[in-house]
Amino acid sequence: MYNAIIRNKINDLTVSVAPEKEKSRKVEVVPTWFATRHEQEEELTEEKKAYFAQEREQILAKLWDL
Repeated sequence: MYNAIIRNKINDLTVSVAPEKEKSRKVEVVPTWFATRHEQEEELTEEKKAYFAQEREQILAKLWDL
């Protein structure tokens, strides 16, 4: 019984190969920002850091009230 279940699962997972003329590849355009996505764009100023800290504290306070 388990063998039949496993065999069916394997059959479901296998991919049937389409003939060459039916294959079509979708080409997606890579955005220009993708290559530099790990580079830091701007330095955080003390004002921004303080703002983010204040926002974080407000969010945490709201979560504690739940």
